[in-house]
Amino acid sequence: AHYEALLDDAQVSPMVLNNLANLYLALGDERALPMARRAHEAAPQVAEISDTLGWALVKAGDPQRGLAYLRDAVARNASSLEIRLHLGIALQQLGRDQEARQQFREVLAAPGDSPFKQRAQRYLDSLGTR
Repeated sequence: AHYEALLDDAQVSPMVLNNLANLYLALGDERALPMARRAHEAAPQVAEISDTLGWALVKAGDPQRGLAYLRDAVARNASSLEIRLHLGIALQQLGRDQEARQQFREVLAAPGDSPFKQRAQRYLDSLGTR
C-alpha cells in the first residue's frame, strides 16, 4: 500500500516502481509485468530493473523475450547471484541446458553463503550431469 501510494507522485523513482514490480511478482499479481515495464522505461540502464523485467517475462511464460533483459542485466552486474540465477532458469526453460548449467555454476562458485546458491544447486541437480 505504501509503494502504491507513491505512484501518484509524478516524480516516482524507477526503483520504487521496480520494488513494487518485485512485490507484485512475489504475490503472483498480474500487475507485475506492466510495473516492471514502467520501471524499465524510466531507467533501462539499471541492472536490477532489467532483471526484474526479464524475470517478470519469464514468470509470465515468455522466457525468450525475458532472455535479452536478463543478459543485459548480467552484463551490467555480473556479480549478482540473483540475476545469474534468473538467467539460468530462463535458459533452462528454453532448453539451453549447457548455458543454464554455466550460470548455475557461476552462482555456486561465488564466495560466501546465499539462498541463491541453494536454488542454483537444485536447478543444476535437476539438469543432471551431462
